[in-house]
Amino acid sequence: MKLTEQQAEAFARMPLQYLRQQYPNHIMHLLNGDADVLSPRELHPVFYGCYDWHSAVHGYWLLLRSLRLYPELSCRKDIIILFDEHFKPDNIARELAYFNAPSRASFERPYGYGWLLALAQELNNSSLPQAAEWARCLEPLTRDIRERLMDYLSKLTYPIRVGTHFNTAFALILGLDYARSQHDQTLEQAILNAANGYYLEDINYPAHYEPAGDEYISGGLVEALLMSKVTADFAGWFDNFLPAP
Repeated sequence: MKLTEQQAEAFARMPLQYLRQQYPNHIMHLLNGDADVLSPRELHPVFYGCYDWHSAVHGYWLLLRSLRLYPELSCRKDIIILFDEHFKPDNIARELAYFNAPSRASFERPYGYGWLLALAQELNNSSLPQAAEWARCLEPLTRDIRERLMDYLSKLTYPIRVGTHFNTAFALILGLDYARSQHDQTLEQAILNAANGYYLEDINYPAHYEPAGDEYISGGLVEALLMSKVTADFAGWFDNFLPAP
């Protein structure tokens, strides 16, 4: 089923409204002192809307993807204005500083990492003449998240298989797509090594455990999607992965 232009327009109208809306806001915020008691927009001058940080990130992604599919959307001008308003070097510097403050190494890991890289990929794929400048503006944060993802994988002994934001395979899918789009062989190889180490030997997946009450993705299907991008013999892997009859 193909996304229609009317559907893309309807989807785009949502983040256009909510990316500027601070409240309600679900802040996952570690305080290092009284000075850290700030409003969402003061903490995250770009990604403060849409209820939480990662939702703001993939809200911007959605806008770019919708425009890439349908360049003449009636909200095209509004999307450009929104990006111009927020994607400024000082704003990105403050977003980056948040990640580098003490005790915040786990902020938005790994779900937000994946979506930030997906946003960077979409910026690089965009035909909008302004997108190159937005991508350059985001680049310091993109580089930081790239390094954080590789560092995380070097330490993560076992994958997280839950069907929520902490799912390892979901973040690796987005990270792998980004790495390949950028011809980033170092990041790609780190993800391939991790995926094979975590999942290549999986058999008889316990699908009867899904869904759990707080899940919004299938841990099994997300893992399978990742491995379809990783292993040459996906059909053989999937046959072994499926529950025994």
